[in-house]
Amino acid sequence: MNSTDHAVLDVEEIVERICARVAARKGIIVEEGRSAADTVRAALRVSCLRTPRLVEGEHYALGDFLVLSDQDFVSAAYHAVLRRQADPNGAQHYLKLLREGSLGKVEVLGRLRYSPEGRRLKVRVKGLAPAFVFAQGCRLASQARALIKRTLRVR
Repeated sequence: MNSTDHAVLDVEEIVERICARVAARKGIIVEEGRSAADTVRAALRVSCLRTPRLVEGEHYALGDFLVLSDQDFVSAAYHAVLRRQADPNGAQHYLKLLREGSLGKVEVLGRLRYSPEGRRLKVRVKGLAPAFVFAQGCRLASQARALIKRTLRVR
């Protein structure tokens, strides 16, 4: 059997077929005269660009916050937990700690919620307390390990 016996695969046709199936499964309507690939690409690009928003309420679940990206997360945490806009210094402080990995989202949210202001407002965030305690414990354990290693190296 030689190479001329095989049908030549057209990559664009394969992509078009795959996108037609994706469109059908996701309920995306492909307009007549438009390719399924272009339609699906446009639909997915729009859905990826949508930023999740936190719906203001009396109480929240931890997961409501964790889906938000760094700046949106800090802003939503202040609005929900402290019922106010973030002050510029506080927002920058927590954003910096998040971006450098010094604190995680659970720790930032916990610090806001269990601050004197947060305690006074008593906004309920289901699942935060155990997650915050666990995150703080992990951070302390990590710091203790680092301290022990440094101490042992000095000797």
